[in-house]
Amino acid sequence: GYPDGTYGYKRFQSGAFEYEIRDDGTAVIVGYLEEDFGEDGVLEIPAELDGYRVTRIGADVFQFCSNLEKVTIPEGVTEIGANAFGHCDALEEVVLPDGLNVIDEAAFCACTSLAQISIPESVTFIGDSAFICCESLTEIVIPDGVTHIADSTFGACYALERIVLPEGITEIGSYAFSGCELLSDITLPNSLTRIGGHAFSECRSLTEIAIPDGVMEIGEEAFCWNAELIVGEGSCAKQYAQENEIPYSCAQ
Repeated sequence: GYPDGTYGYKRFQSGAFEYEIRDDGTAVIVGYLEEDFGEDGVLEIPAELDGYRVTRIGADVFQFCSNLEKVTIPEGVTEIGANAFGHCDALEEVVLPDGLNVIDEAAFCACTSLAQISIPESVTFIGDSAFICCESLTEIVIPDGVTHIADSTFGACYALERIVLPEGITEIGSYAFSGCELLSDITLPNSLTRIGGHAFSECRSLTEIAIPDGVMEIGEEAFCWNAELIVGEGSCAKQYAQENEIPYSCAQ
C-alpha cells in the first residue's frame, strides 16, 4: 500500500493539481495549488492528468478549502484519502463516482453545509470519522458491500434523522452515531454481532431500538439514557439491559 499524504514518488504539476504516479501508471492527486474556486465555488476533478488516469485523491488535499461549494469526482477514482475534504465548511454538494471503493477516515469530516450525499453501491469501506460533524446531513444509505460502521463515522451529525443499514453489517463501532440528536429511524440488521461503546449515546430521538438476537457484544453506555431496547428472550441484549438497568421489552 501507499501511505497517505506522500507516496514517495516524484511530484508533477498539471494546472493547479499536483500528482504522483503509482506503479500501475495511474495518478494520485496529492496537492492543489489554488485557494479560490470562483464565484460558484465549483471544482471538477479531471479524469486524467497529462494522460495519466486519476484513481485516488490523496490525504488532506482539499482540507480547509472554505469557499469550495460543489465537487465532482470522476469515474475511475476508487479511493478518497484521509481528510481529503475535511473542514470544507461551505461544501454543499459532492458527486461521487460509480466504482469508488474507499472513503477513508475523516474524508468529509466537519463539512458542516453538506446536507446530503449519495454513496455509490461500489463502496466497501468507510473509515473512522468519515462524516463526523457533518451537522447538516439528514439521511444516509449505506451500500450493501459495507460490513463495518467504523468508530465515530457519523458522530455529531446533529441533523441526521434516518440511516439505512444493509444486511451484511456485522459491527457498529464506538461513538458511530453519538450525538445524532434527531436520529429516529434506524433498523439494525440481523447480521449485526457487535455494538461499540457509546455508539448511540445522546441520540435523544431514538427512544426505541430493536436489537437483533445475533448481537453478542454491546459496549458501555451504547444507548441514550431515554432509550428502550426491544430484545429477544435469552439474548445478550436482554442481559445487557438487565445489568445496566435499561428499560426493555421482549420481542413478540
